[in-house]
Amino acid sequence: MMPPVAHLPGPGVAAFQERLRRPGRWDVIGLGESSWDEVWRLAEVPPWGGKARAVDRISLGGGQVATAMVACRRLGLQAAYLGWVGDDDVGRHIVQGLAAEGVDTGGVHVLVGASHGAVIVVDARGERTVLFHEDRGQPPAELTAVLDLDRVVEARVVHVDGSDLDASIAAAERARAAGRVVTCDLDHATPRTPELLAHIDICMAAAEFPADLARACGALPAGETGAETLSAALRRIAGYLPAPAVVCITRGAEGAVAWDGEGEYQVPAFHPPAIVDTTACGDTFRGGFIAALLDGQDLAGCLTFACAAAALKTRDLGRRGCPGRDAVQALLQHGAWP
Repeated sequence: MMPPVAHLPGPGVAAFQERLRRPGRWDVIGLGESSWDEVWRLAEVPPWGGKARAVDRISLGGGQVATAMVACRRLGLQAAYLGWVGDDDVGRHIVQGLAAEGVDTGGVHVLVGASHGAVIVVDARGERTVLFHEDRGQPPAELTAVLDLDRVVEARVVHVDGSDLDASIAAAERARAAGRVVTCDLDHATPRTPELLAHIDICMAAAEFPADLARACGALPAGETGAETLSAALRRIAGYLPAPAVVCITRGAEGAVAWDGEGEYQVPAFHPPAIVDTTACGDTFRGGFIAALLDGQDLAGCLTFACAAAALKTRDLGRRGCPGRDAVQALLQHGAWP
């Protein structure tokens, strides 16, 4: 059943509905990180220099934006991916994996060099540690010239991350100028991150992002964690966004909290009876939020739907666990876990 929502009423996402009703070639297009992941599940993580037997492993596509597009597609949206891969076998696997999910890959650009790859170690609790690597032969700044950014104006929602700020800023600016709604997924910040936030309607960020943004902007010395409350952090981040805007912080097992300029919304997490892997839960949350937004749900509904989708993802390794719409609805309406 739907968990209780604590909130101070505000405008929520109603301000975006007129723009969302405009038709588009796709419901959502995502620009940002894609990856090829090796996910290893261990009964016990060994000490450095030790050994451990894996109880399960899988190779599959990953990356926060690419996975969010897969989550959107499984929830019934028409989704497209806009980004880069290397000219290697891994790059081909990434594109094939997205295409197999029904994600439009016509906007993928092949760069000289190796594709983004990651090794993800998952412990018995389902918590993961990520090791990643990328080796681009082409400077990131050149992506704005080679990517077909005109594609962003053809989607009702444009979802970006901070992996290539130049490309994300250009895409977000172009999308908003065309009357599209722009969302973002951020887990770290640089001094240029406010340039991106200036073109974002809905910012969805990880729990560590507020302090990281404060450090990047010189408001918090390196090494300090910051003492501001979560409410204050939401309001501070919202100050970088054009009004009206929504800022959401995801908090894992503690759910999510959002600020819409007037009201604060807190939604608790759903707690599955067993957890296999938390990898891609945040990406699935973003996909769930976008799906609910396009359904016309209010902010509390978007947060709740997204939390349910993220919880269901934990049933399997990596993005393989991204749920379909029926599973999310069954959990919301009947408290039914598959």
